[in-house]
Amino acid sequence: QSKANTIAAPVLLIVGEHDMFAPPAVVAQIAARISSAEVIEVKDVGHDVHNARPEWFVQTVLGWLKQH
Repeated sequence: QSKANTIAAPVLLIVGEHDMFAPPAVVAQIAARISSAEVIEVKDVGHDVHNARPEWFVQTVLGWLKQH
């Protein structure tokens, strides 16, 4: 039983288009249960978005944190 619907804080979910461990469809289902969730799907990468696009990842997370 997921408790995702009890999360009140802002949430950023970053998922790779080809993520085998947390597929985009599953992440979208989880995000749908979190009222404050934002999902970013990164094209042409798998589970290791932080390794595949390190500069983009850092800038995206820092920018999101500054907004929240």
